[in-house]
Parts: sequence; structure tokens; C-alpha cells
Amino acid sequence: MDSDLQKESPSYLGPSMRLGATALGHPSCTNALREETLRRCSVPQLGVLGREPCGEALAQAIVAELQGRGPHGQPMTPELLKEPGAAHLILRETDLHDAVFFAALGLLPSHPRPSHAERSEADGVMEWFDKYMAARDAWETMWGHVVTRHTRRHRQLVVLGHVWSVVACLLDRSCR
Repeated sequence: MDSDLQKESPSYLGPSMRLGATALGHPSCTNALREETLRRCSVPQLGVLGREPCGEALAQAIVAELQGRGPHGQPMTPELLKEPGAAHLILRETDLHDAVFFAALGLLPSHPRPSHAERSEADGVMEWFDKYMAARDAWETMWGHVVTRHTRRHRQLVVLGHVWSVVACLLDRSCR
């Protein structure tokens, strides 16, 4: 697994990563070893390790590691599409363990809120509104990526409710 941790390539699902996932999920693996190994992983590697059928112990350790790689929950901006955070990156991996998937969802940037307090004197109303709309478009794009990547989870996403408008829009597009 150490050799796969050193790889720059996005092809992480090599035999040693599969073996590593099995070893890290094994009941005899200590929490300390699991935590140290996950700390050395890139976010895409955490995603590979967090795929089903990783065990509950490994999934919870990945969730803890993911939560430690903040910031999380900040309002969405167009810049966060260009340089996504850990939660957004891990959700690029399909077939994630439920605990990893739902933890990552909870850590995604929040919907931007228009705030008059954030409007500077130099910004006109239209500039301020354009910035808000760009952030809103970025938020919809982010959720569009999540929804299109995790097609098996559409019902779960709808039940969560906070992505209803994005899910409905994407499902509407796909039904045309």
C-alpha cells in the first residue's frame, strides 16, 4: 500500500490498495495504525478506501479523517468549483460506504445566501447580485456533479430535501 500512497496517478485501485483496504478494515487492525495510514492518504485515495464493501471501522476512520480536513460548510463560491474541498473531492468516487457518503454530503459547501452586509460600498447592486448568482450557479453545478455521479442514491438525495431543486432539475432534464 505504501507504493500506492506515493503514486501521483489517479489510478489508485491497484492490487495493493485493495489489499490495504482489506487490511485496514480487518478487526485486528489497530485504530492507531488505521488513523496513521489514512492521514497519509490523499483525498482520492480515501475515496477509494471508502468504497463499499469497506467495513464499518474503516468507514468511521475515513469519516474522522475527512472531518479533520476542513474547512467545511462555508458558503459556496465559484472558486470552490476550481479548488474543491475534501468533501467534494471524495464524492467524485462512486459506491461509497453509506457513512462516508453521508458524512461528505454534510461537509459540502452550503447554499450561498445573499447578504447586504457583505455588499461593499464599491459594489453596485448589480455587481453584488451577479456575485450571488455566480455562487448559486456554482452550488447547483457542485450538486449536479454529486447527483450525476451517485445515480443509485437519487432517492436518498431527494429525501434529504436540501438538494430538492437541483435533483428535480437534473431528473427533469434526464426525462426529456
